[in-house]
Amino acid sequence: MIQENFFADRQEMIESLADEIEDFVFAEVDPAAPQGSPLPLLLFSGGSTPIPLFEALNAREPSPAAFAQVGLVDERCVPADHKDSNLRLLQQHLMTGIGQALPLYADGQQDQAQALAAYQTALNQGPSLAVLGMGSDAHTASIFPRLETTAALLDPDNPNDLASNQPLNAPHRRVTWTLAGLAKIDRWYLHIEGAAKRAIYEAAKSGDPIAAPIAAFINHPTKTLNVYWCP
Repeated sequence: MIQENFFADRQEMIESLADEIEDFVFAEVDPAAPQGSPLPLLLFSGGSTPIPLFEALNAREPSPAAFAQVGLVDERCVPADHKDSNLRLLQQHLMTGIGQALPLYADGQQDQAQALAAYQTALNQGPSLAVLGMGSDAHTASIFPRLETTAALLDPDNPNDLASNQPLNAPHRRVTWTLAGLAKIDRWYLHIEGAAKRAIYEAAKSGDPIAAPIAAFINHPTKTLNVYWCP
């Protein structure tokens, strides 16, 4: 199921989506509540598209990110200071002066287990929201089309909320939420921009999820995908 929110102006779209996230957080959290109270979980995608959204949220007083556990939809298996790290994007553009986002990738088996456990704990503690992106190949999170892993990552009965994946035509191994894991997130948003992405999105409405993974989210039988688009 989908709820479409199309805007002619990019800044208007960014502020509207930021309003949605702010309202979600502060409907759940009293800024005056004592430290240690359960916090909502916010998951964001990487890449350049969400940077203006990150900066809009960071600029708000108070920023909703300061009253949430903030993490990632997917991550490249690179150090946190690597130029391709999604965590680095969050820290530079959203979490500036606020705190630390939850790493999704950690170098070392024990550290990786602890990182994934932190996400499971956050998911179980409070309400959650995910802002997804979409690539030019119709992938979302790090669920890529036509891989041997695609069907498993889109399997609604997959017992794993998080999994690793290796794209064929992009650098770095990934850690990603599966469709089954994301189905446990309370609210879904899709943030896309430009005529080309709009065309990919429209085609995916009737597409095969193996060829266009975003189709599994557009046509999910129980979840609503709130789509935010501007030219």
